[in-house]
Amino acid sequence: MEFKMNDLNLLKVFDAMMQTNNVTKTAEMLNKTPSAISQSLSRLRQEYDNEILFIKEGKEMKPTAFANELYEEIKESLEVIKNSKRFK
Repeated sequence: MEFKMNDLNLLKVFDAMMQTNNVTKTAEMLNKTPSAISQSLSRLRQEYDNEILFIKEGKEMKPTAFANELYEEIKESLEVIKNSKRFK
């Protein structure tokens, strides 16, 4: 897969969603609105050829197998990005 993502902030949203499994909690964590988080997740999904990343189960958004695999592949890179002073 060729890396073509233009907005690394989408990965910040993805990381937070993987931690919270909840759009509202992710929005609170990132000081954004739930609508902004939903839009970011939609754009992130487009970056990955419309692969479904989360499935709603009750009040939670459970990651799909694809999201879990993706997270495993990029979580070390996410830590580097999160610790970067320029990304905060």
